[in-house]
Amino acid sequence: MSYTCFDVDISDQVAHVRMIRPEKRNSMNPAFWEELPTSRWFAYSSNEPGGTNSFEIFVQAYPGLGEKVQISTDSGRWPRWAPDGSELYYRNGTKMMAVSVETEPEFTAGVPEIIFEGSYFAPVADGRNYDISHDGQRFLMIMRDNVAEYDK
Repeated sequence: MSYTCFDVDISDQVAHVRMIRPEKRNSMNPAFWEELPTSRWFAYSSNEPGGTNSFEIFVQAYPGLGEKVQISTDSGRWPRWAPDGSELYYRNGTKMMAVSVETEPEFTAGVPEIIFEGSYFAPVADGRNYDISHDGQRFLMIMRDNVAEYDK
């Protein structure tokens, strides 16, 4: 597959992504977002004012920032799209959640389901603390040494 904003080289089952717009300070222009699997939709976690104190998962159109859709029903952090864009994954405490989504002709989301549970490492700052295999069938996560020290 060919991209206009980045190159992808896969060697030894590791994908190396290199921005190919070095003359620009910001390679994340509209073409960048259009090349992503879920090019029209941006998933994020937020503890927005007016809501609960906990973080929730939202999806919003990009570009154009239309109406946001709340995905999580009882807290959520660290959203990640399935490689084929058919599901959105996120963590809720010790639970890994999955939500089926349709992106055409408009965005619709199913009901969040627990796909597994465990005491896995959570980053101190915002960042991704897990990854998904290219075929969407496996997760890579770091398990805690001391399960009694659960992070929220």
